[in-house]
Amino acid sequence: MELQRIPSNDETPTSTNRPQKVPNVRRVPASGRHAIVSMPSNHPPTPTPVERYYDALDHHEYDTLESILSQSFVQERPDRRFEGRDAFVRFMREERPSPDTAHVIDDSISDEDTVVVEGRVLEDGGDGDVLFAFVDTFTIENGSIVHLETRLR
Repeated sequence: MELQRIPSNDETPTSTNRPQKVPNVRRVPASGRHAIVSMPSNHPPTPTPVERYYDALDHHEYDTLESILSQSFVQERPDRRFEGRDAFVRFMREERPSPDTAHVIDDSISDEDTVVVEGRVLEDGGDGDVLFAFVDTFTIENGSIVHLETRLR
């Protein structure tokens, strides 16, 4: 498996390594890989399952979160393992220790079915300090997230 670095749909690093909005850009498959293409302004970009995952967590949209995870979803992280979509969504909805956070994506790479994301979780809805840095490795099948390995830095 060869991974190719791609910026997120709406961000690109600047010389200060801070995200900057890039309008009307989306990822599309190109010969088995992903490529960035410009889109006309009347066609908003379609978010990927990974982008929808972070948006759902940050905005407490648990129905959306459930819709993008496969029934057999598994998340592995240093402190626990979730087996099954229902267990993971229930934890995020009812037991998450710091629910008012925002995920900042610093970098990502992707191939046909794997997306690796490097980022930070900020407290106070994104206005606070960095709680931790992470590397998430997603496995996607048929448009759904089936596996997520989270490593903390």
